[in-house]
Amino acid sequence: MKTYYKHISIKDWQRGNSARYIEKGVDPMHQRIKTKYVEADDYRADFRTTTEIRYNYATMVRRDRGADVAYFYEKKQGDILMNLVMLDFYYGVPTLLKCAYEKMGGDTRRAITLIEGAIDLKLLVREPFYANKRKKILMPTVKMVVSFENRMARWFWDMALGRNKAPEDSKIIKKLYAYDALRKKHLPENISKQIEFNFVDFPDSGSQRTGPKLVA
Repeated sequence: MKTYYKHISIKDWQRGNSARYIEKGVDPMHQRIKTKYVEADDYRADFRTTTEIRYNYATMVRRDRGADVAYFYEKKQGDILMNLVMLDFYYGVPTLLKCAYEKMGGDTRRAITLIEGAIDLKLLVREPFYANKRKKILMPTVKMVVSFENRMARWFWDMALGRNKAPEDSKIIKKLYAYDALRKKHLPENISKQIEFNFVDFPDSGSQRTGPKLVA
């Protein structure tokens, strides 16, 4: 079975091995993420659990039609796609394009527009599936993983505030601070600044979607 993500240490950068993981002529933020730092495994276990809960909730509309309140359910294809791709990322597997369409359901034209828009915005990469070149897979870019995990980090921060606790005392926030310290120590400054967790300058202005207009 093909391995889609190579687990390496963040210290590899200082050992001079970083070049092997970056495509020449491609913005590192826009390339498909191919490596996972083992130092991130601890906090990503928490992120994976939360992502799985969000994904299950987003797809509940299909599984809970028997409930009286199902009348109010609305399938959010964007939430399903985002959480599906990231959940697969945390489990170390690609997302089959066909599977994404099936899980998103609803308006096929809208689903296609969402996926194509994410590819145009350098959030997703579409590639042939190694076992069957006629099938396609979706993989997240560095840009998508960084953006998703920044929002996830802020969610944990806000959760602590909502419980009237100091976020800095939260176990998960401590993990994120520790990981950021490693990134600043071992990665080039121009890269670490692009991917660090940002708990201060976080936009709170609603939707920031700038991709192609969705089909109504």
